Amino acid sequence: NAAALLAALEHKRRTGEGQHVDVSQAEVGLHFLSPALLHYSVNGEVWSRAGNRDELFAPHGCYPVEGDDRWVAVAVDGEAQWAAFCEGLGNPGWVEDPRFSDPARRRENADALDELIAEATRGFTGEGLEEALISRGVAAHRVLDSAGLGQDPQLNHRQHFLPRQEGALKTVVEGTRSKLSRTPSRVGEAIPMFGSDAQWILSDLLGYDDDRLAELAISGALE
Repeated sequence: NAAALLAALEHKRRTGEGQHVDVSQAEVGLHFLSPALLHYSVNGEVWSRAGNRDELFAPHGCYPVEGDDRWVAVAVDGEAQWAAFCEGLGNPGWVEDPRFSDPARRRENADALDELIAEATRGFTGEGLEEALISRGVAAHRVLDSAGLGQDPQLNHRQHFLPRQEGALKTVVEGTRSKLSRTPSRVGEAIPMFGSDAQWILSDLLGYDDDRLAELAISGALE
């Protein structure tokens, strides 16, 4: 979408002519399925659901921690991270287990491995496990609910959630994902209230006179 829009804008800049951009939702999403499409075209096999598991990383999934419905997502890449992961969970002996000697064996024995990991992670808080693994170079992050997202230090540092108020109405809006140095984005302060622009639209844009506006108001059309 972005490439098509930029191309259209560049065409307009050069020629003064606008463009009609026709984009298919299905086609622009197919690149996410490239590995599956390639696997079918080469091997004639259709991939099935894999849940949280990965073709290369193992272990790879979400594991329970202390609390009600609390989880930490983990992705282990390679043997150095596998050893660090085992150490972080307090089970360095897993490295010597022949069932888990390499990524292929860990994927083959994923059910047994996930059961062992889940038993170990339940003894950690989400913050504790996240810190124990990240500090050892293992990708990990808590699975956050709405309250957790609002308190996340990285999202707050990025000013992702911005409070806004109009009268008694309070809300939170999302900031922009891209932070541009020369042209930073701005989020409006006011919350548009229902009908707040009706007068401007009807009078300035549509050209209704006072009599027409009075008729609409009396009829209840503007309520």
